[in-house]
Amino acid sequence: MIFTLDPASSNMALKYAKGIWYTQSNPDGKEGHTRVWLLCELKVSRLLPQWIVDYAASRAMPRATTWLKPQVETAAQLWLRDR
Repeated sequence: MIFTLDPASSNMALKYAKGIWYTQSNPDGKEGHTRVWLLCELKVSRLLPQWIVDYAASRAMPRATTWLKPQVETAAQLWLRDR
C-alpha cells in the first residue's frame, strides 16, 4: 500500500512524505507469520532543529508503528473465530 502526504496539507514541520507498507509472507520459514515493512521518505522544514529530526528518525518513527502488531493480531483472532 502506498501513502503520500496530502498536497493540500498546511503542515509546518512536514513538507513531503511518501512511503509504502510492504508485507512478506512466511519470513524466515515461519509458517503462519507475516513481516510488515514500513518504508518512507520524509522531508521536513529547514526551521526544525537537527536534534528534533534525529529524534524523530530514531525514536518516534519506530514508535509510530507499535499499534500495528496488536491490531492485526486482534483482527486475525476475530477473523479465525468467525470462520
